[in-house]
Amino acid sequence: MSTDDRSSYLETGAGDGIEGADRIDRIRTVLGREETWAEPPADLLEDILRETGRNVTPLPTRSPRRSHPGMRVAAILALVLVGLILILGNGEVEEEGTMVAMEGTVLAPAARGQAMVRETPSGWYIRLEVRGLPPAPEGSYYEGWLWREGEGVSIGTFHMRSTEPVALWAGVSPSDYPVVHITLQDEGEGPAPSDRLMMSGTMPDG
Repeated sequence: MSTDDRSSYLETGAGDGIEGADRIDRIRTVLGREETWAEPPADLLEDILRETGRNVTPLPTRSPRRSHPGMRVAAILALVLVGLILILGNGEVEEEGTMVAMEGTVLAPAARGQAMVRETPSGWYIRLEVRGLPPAPEGSYYEGWLWREGEGVSIGTFHMRSTEPVALWAGVSPSDYPVVHITLQDEGEGPAPSDRLMMSGTMPDG
């Protein structure tokens, strides 16, 4: 999805299949608030940086002369962007990983999303973002799998009753198990994957 598509969606809210639409909607909400554009306190930026644990360098003292309107707008926008970073990412910068495009099967044709796979010292962290997958019915749940040639390793379970990203973990290498599956499981039916495959995606080559 191009940057222009996301920018257009941020401005108008119109368009289908926009990646990260839930995040963009949250940004649109913040930008639409009157208080977002209020005159910020002089020490707001230092307070925000201090809350995030960033090193705070005192800002130079300015003379009382009237500031240029463009400079004031730029300062306000900078504060807004810092605030959005806090809202969407808790002040942390998400490290890049390998993106797996996820598509729904005939059981969930409207489902789509992405799984971002990143290696850590504890294993492979998989951040799953999904749209169009309904919440798991009562008595059931979704389960993620890394898959290869008829065998899979579970990477976690979830019920999808919110729009928040799902955190999954793998103890095996996605290079060895390059397919990501999402199945619908019934409670009490044991650990084996069901035949109800809801979504699937494959690690890109290389």
